[in-house]
Amino acid sequence: MKFPQDFIWGTATAAHQIEGNNKNSDWWEWENNKKENQKYPLEPSGIACDSYNRYEEDFDLCVELGNNAVRISVEWARIEPEEGVFSDEELAHYRDVLKAAKKRGLKTFVTLHHFTNPIWFVKRGGWESLRASFFFARYAKKCAEKLGDLVDVFYTINEPQVYALMSFTIGTWPPQKRNYLSSLIVQLNMISAHNRAYRAIKSVKNYPVGIVKNVVWYETYERSWPWDKLGAKLLFFLNCDFF
Repeated sequence: MKFPQDFIWGTATAAHQIEGNNKNSDWWEWENNKKENQKYPLEPSGIACDSYNRYEEDFDLCVELGNNAVRISVEWARIEPEEGVFSDEELAHYRDVLKAAKKRGLKTFVTLHHFTNPIWFVKRGGWESLRASFFFARYAKKCAEKLGDLVDVFYTINEPQVYALMSFTIGTWPPQKRNYLSSLIVQLNMISAHNRAYRAIKSVKNYPVGIVKNVVWYETYERSWPWDKLGAKLLFFLNCDFF
């Protein structure tokens, strides 16, 4: 079996999980203010893999693995540490990261939101706020302006329904809510945020833009009742087609 010459083999990471010291994010605040009798988080991320400083080593490993692409995320909480205030220093850092990938012949797929949020954004209501999509689109536009020439594909949001499920339905991730209405509102706001961010990025230049949508597939057993098939269709709609 042969893959096409231009087939993309990549490795994916998320900024908060590997960079370390992501101090302006809601996850950092949550990890470092664990309450009594609270199971999660199991431990703070701390320095993580120190990929903020060791990204060149990471990309060398990607090349060694036979990758020709990387999917990374940029951290909103670093780029916009205060509302409306963008960090030239952090944007320059991410330019260096992307240049290092390009130097090694790696295509760059860049995710703008991978589960973590700036603390100021959360204080303004986070993804439950009607203003969420506006804030996110403004950030997306800035990333397109400052980083776009080094990005092959922009991804707006990583697994939005996973975020809504874990943060607002099951309540394991921050803000650890268990409210079906909140979960629905978050999903609707993320749909709006993707659409706004798409248009904002395209207003800068016609960069390729997508979304990372997790797909949960439901099938019925071959000898099943009609209502089982209806249930599978409903579950598939809620987890996939709805978004």
